[in-house]
Amino acid sequence: MAPREIPQLHGLPFIGSLRDFQIDRLNLFLRTYHAFGDLGGFRVGPWPVVMLNSAEHVQTVLVKYAEHVERPPLCANMIETTDHQ
Repeated sequence: MAPREIPQLHGLPFIGSLRDFQIDRLNLFLRTYHAFGDLGGFRVGPWPVVMLNSAEHVQTVLVKYAEHVERPPLCANMIETTDHQ
């Protein structure tokens, strides 16, 4: 099966959904979930953000395809911390 592109909210040119992310992050997350369900995204400036809203998707991405996922340091630190609890 060929990979599909992850659907994304349309943001402003150059900044994407940066203002929404700064001002009302919860609403941005809820809009993304209601628009796309378990797998959707948006852009914060030049960076894509992918939201995984099901345990199965998280398991697949972080375990099965972990070597292909680029994680920012903060995200990587949070995952390592929760793994050792």
